[in-house]
Amino acid sequence: MNKTIYEVKSVELQDFNPKASLTKLKINYLKDTEQKQLVKDFDLTNPVQVVNSIIVSMKAQDKIIIEESDDFLQNIFIVRIKDQEDVEEKLLAYFQNLNRSISQLKSLKIASQYMQLYNQLKLSKMILVEFNLRR
Repeated sequence: MNKTIYEVKSVELQDFNPKASLTKLKINYLKDTEQKQLVKDFDLTNPVQVVNSIIVSMKAQDKIIIEESDDFLQNIFIVRIKDQEDVEEKLLAYFQNLNRSISQLKSLKIASQYMQLYNQLKLSKMILVEFNLRR
């Protein structure tokens, strides 16, 4: 039996088009102990679909190799995300806030407020992993 565990580390907004609500996101995650990245374009109008697409895209990175064997347990693959419900909840809240900010950006008429919010969005990043500090 083969088991793969993914752990989402961070999500960074690399580029976005406020008029079309299109974004390019960089997702940093661990596959078992190996650091990986996924860069993909998303439409933020439906945050639930974005979260599901991220999870499916991460899991699709695995190439399952089926070997002929007498032991049927050898061909069972378990692919899961560490704390998946918690990660989905945090990602959904992040993308809903991001979508709300982009909608607000579209309605702003004052240039200084527009640029301030635009710069905040441009630097948007969500870190999902808490680092344990030892003394």
